[in-house]
Amino acid sequence: MANFLQRYEAGEHNVWNEMVCSAPEIFKNEELMTEATAVARAIMKRVQLNASAVRQTLKNARANPGPGAAPQTDEDLSIFTKRFGPLPLSLDVFYRTVGSIELTPVDYDYGDNELESRYGIELITLDPLLIEPANSLGWMVDDYDAQIAEDEEADNPLQFGLCPDFLHKADISGGTPYFVDIPAFSAEDKLDPLVNFDDMDPMPLVEYFRYCFRWGGFPGLAVMELEDREIDLNRKMPFTNAKGDWRKAAQGLLAELRTGLIAF
Repeated sequence: MANFLQRYEAGEHNVWNEMVCSAPEIFKNEELMTEATAVARAIMKRVQLNASAVRQTLKNARANPGPGAAPQTDEDLSIFTKRFGPLPLSLDVFYRTVGSIELTPVDYDYGDNELESRYGIELITLDPLLIEPANSLGWMVDDYDAQIAEDEEADNPLQFGLCPDFLHKADISGGTPYFVDIPAFSAEDKLDPLVNFDDMDPMPLVEYFRYCFRWGGFPGLAVMELEDREIDLNRKMPFTNAKGDWRKAAQGLLAELRTGLIAF
């Protein structure tokens, strides 16, 4: 069998999916575990490149995304690892390789920018990709421990919030954060945890990144594939003032946001 990393770097990106399907065997084999970590690192380097490309597109259009955070260290992750054990592999490698992704603006405002002026589409309500740094999330452990103290028989996993939901990102009252469960219970989730949403089916973390960058880092654009009658009112918000046909405007915006993106 060809080396998984070699296959991945040769363009066989479905190798990661194969590895997730073989997760029980991978966790029993140190050599395969090393390969899985290497493939995850290669994926996250591409995620980082894509995030940087979208940030540059935003900045070129005078839209101002937040600063993001540096790769996380053992110390940054320790509040979770000491309490729950190792993070799921893809999440751990993301934090150590990328640190965070912040395509959202500071204080919910991108400022006057050419993208919104050109297309009339509101960026902040398009669910811009955001993965908050682990070292800013320690409060979740405190809340979890307080809940356990109230009910000592509770054994639910921690709902590890990666970021607010798409409404809260726009400073609108919304639902629960996008989260993964830690500790993960299945071998598949220990390799690549499911991200849970209020209004979408769960998907593994790597697939979530692929989904987001398919839509230029703004997955609210995915409604382009739906019939108008299928689109929830909240998901229509970005397009209220679109210039001309909203789908054509969305296609133009997407083409710009996807500038420089690579497959992974």
